[in-house]
Amino acid sequence: MTFPQEHIFPTRKDENWKYTSLKSWLEKPYVLSSSSELSPIINSAFAYKAIFVNGCFNQEMSVLPSMVTVSFENTAAPSKKDSLVLLNSRFTQSTTVLKVSDDANLESALHMIFLTSSEAGPSMNYPQVRLEIGNHSRLSMLIQHQGLDSDHISFVCSWLSIQVGVGAKLECAILQSQNFKSFHYEKAHFKIKDQAQVKILEVAIGSQLSRSEIDVDILGPDISAQLLGIYALSQNQQSDHYTSVKHLVGGSQTVQIYKGILADQSKGVFNGHVLIAPNAQKANSEQLNKNLLLSSEAEVNSKPELEIYADDVKATHGSTIGQIQKEEVFYLQTRGITKEKAIQLVSEAFIMEVVERLDNKQLKKALKLALLAKGAVQ
Repeated sequence: MTFPQEHIFPTRKDENWKYTSLKSWLEKPYVLSSSSELSPIINSAFAYKAIFVNGCFNQEMSVLPSMVTVSFENTAAPSKKDSLVLLNSRFTQSTTVLKVSDDANLESALHMIFLTSSEAGPSMNYPQVRLEIGNHSRLSMLIQHQGLDSDHISFVCSWLSIQVGVGAKLECAILQSQNFKSFHYEKAHFKIKDQAQVKILEVAIGSQLSRSEIDVDILGPDISAQLLGIYALSQNQQSDHYTSVKHLVGGSQTVQIYKGILADQSKGVFNGHVLIAPNAQKANSEQLNKNLLLSSEAEVNSKPELEIYADDVKATHGSTIGQIQKEEVFYLQTRGITKEKAIQLVSEAFIMEVVERLDNKQLKKALKLALLAKGAVQ
């Protein structure tokens, strides 16, 4: 199977893709993955699970509470001319819709797992999900993308839309742990209504090339939203992170904190954009991207952006790129700790500060285990 000839893919000539080329990934002979006759073993300690195999919802393997319903809708083309989201809509036949009822309070976090299965050759799949969180509901969830075969070449293009109701509280972790022979793209669009409290933490540790685009629309007053990120990279991995926070109504607060640890020949890209609309007075926005390079061959490109059209606002942004301070490592060595162990301890403290911003213990434990498997923490 080949991609549609008329489809226009982004190139380095596009401003938001100038550090990234898809050329080698588009030349592979992909097969559209099938979800039939697949019953993979699920490793999850969560009571509630929504399982997707090669982009398709698996009802038999999923365990959902009564206040969460599942339905399916015909896929509609996105309104924006986003190349990879348009590609997703071309290949996806139906959108999976998960609805959390009003005033729901899930006592356990929800584990949404997207599995990429083995195929005879390179394969591709296109998950498309819409999650609607009812007014005054409480939900913690882990969205995890992972492959079932370490040698499997895959092209995954995911589109996720989350609508957060009035007064709702959402804590959402997104974990990308695909194998090192995969390309992974994820578009996640959050639409947040009045008085909601939202924390989003995305963690990228897998894939040879990955790209995350997270859009957050602030649609009402008295909203508190944190957009957090961690990328821990090694070998020749590259991970791109593009965020867009739009204050369309005033009187709300947003915080962005992204931290990256890069070893070997890995590359990272961060582009954080904040828009404060003309009528969004009293908006408050903070943005920070910090990167720790563990190798002289590692590379980061960081670009925080502010676009402000209101005069009664608070907005800050910042970016740092550096190496571990020799004094920190030396101090730990004087306490009998080896140099390698000292570097790992400093790196762990650097990124765990972001994980600790979450409230849910299940989410924090799952993310720490994933970072442990990557070697980013002890």
